[in-house]
Amino acid sequence: MLRCIIIDDEPLALNLLENYVKSTPFLELVAKCNSAILAIEILEKETVDLIFTDIQMPNLSGMEFSKIILNKNVKIIFTTAFEEFALESYKVNAFDYLVKPISYSEFFSAANKAKDQI
Repeated sequence: MLRCIIIDDEPLALNLLENYVKSTPFLELVAKCNSAILAIEILEKETVDLIFTDIQMPNLSGMEFSKIILNKNVKIIFTTAFEEFALESYKVNAFDYLVKPISYSEFFSAANKAKDQI
């Protein structure tokens, strides 16, 4: 089982990703967070293998968040509506980059690749 968290400030996206995680037998949802700041608090208390995070969020973006946790042994999959951040995502060692709207098959493929690597 891969323990994961979801970070997105949009409730619809958060709920969709939660449904995707719950539909994937090898994923365990540790938390869903509507901000990267809340996710940092979760990471201080919980062991997490995989993070699905949006990029554009208030206060702390997903990209800034990924730079803060760069030293942690966790895979990051960006889930965003903006293709233009893809190049920057490689600088923070993003594991994958999914552009919204995200289909379950795209989500499953990224999660399965992570499972094979972890």
